[in-house]
Amino acid sequence: MLEKIQTLVGYATAPRAAYVLKHPIRSVRLLRMRRSLKNAVSPRLALGIGAAAVAVPVGLWLGRKIRGL
Repeated sequence: MLEKIQTLVGYATAPRAAYVLKHPIRSVRLLRMRRSLKNAVSPRLALGIGAAAVAVPVGLWLGRKIRGL
């Protein structure tokens, strides 16, 4: 368990090239996934969805509390 954490911390602080050299197939898949996720959802849309996800439950809770249900 601690070895895995150490390895991940090492990859986080090391240059990306070190990970690519040690794990060429995984790194290519990871880079593709990161690029596709960056282009899939714009930050403005993600912020709007996040705000709605918070606002709807809070609104329902307040509505029930005010109406006494």
